[in-house]
Amino acid sequence: MEKKFKDERLLFVDFLISLKEQEKRSHLATLRKGTKGNPENMPQLYPIILPQLPPGMSKWREKVYFEIAALFSMHPEISDHGNLGNTFRELQQKKESMNIEKRFVAILRAHKDDLYGRLRQAISLAKSEDIGINWLQLLEDLENWNDRDSYVQKNWAKSFWGNASSY
Repeated sequence: MEKKFKDERLLFVDFLISLKEQEKRSHLATLRKGTKGNPENMPQLYPIILPQLPPGMSKWREKVYFEIAALFSMHPEISDHGNLGNTFRELQQKKESMNIEKRFVAILRAHKDDLYGRLRQAISLAKSEDIGINWLQLLEDLENWNDRDSYVQKNWAKSFWGNASSY
């Protein structure tokens, strides 16, 4: 089952990257409208996103895919390594601000219903410092945000506070 999800994620992120590479600015502009609310409830996004979704997705996975598409449209710069903890670590090094750590902790503590708003701010910060996002990893991490063991949050924390050579 996990391989199936991984393949679905890869196809979706490849689709998003193709929007950037093919300079489909109107699609990206439409997706950016999703940053102003709940993208999964915005019919203008449906023609772009729904054809890319695999059948039979849970409501949570569908919501995550819509949110990733909207977030990607804000900052379609790609990194092929790390997770959001690594992104915040890089932000911390560039900005040298305690505010970065506070924002990061707020994301780690966020309930799933509040996460998207915090991620919009995080992606804006990454954009302001020209830091790419590992969109494939972020998609997987958000799908698993609600895991009982909080392993996504722990992995992000290790990447942010841990030994840089370990990750």
